[in-house]
Amino acid sequence: MNLKGRWLEEFGFITGMPITITVERGRLVIEIEINL
Repeated sequence: MNLKGRWLEEFGFITGMPITITVERGRLVIEIEINL
């Protein structure tokens, strides 16, 4: 899935950053993937 828009940068996402998208209580949740 490709997500685009300036709103992503406003919330701290950077182009090419790995993310995880899940559905919780009928909402899409976008989180930065953290590989420790």
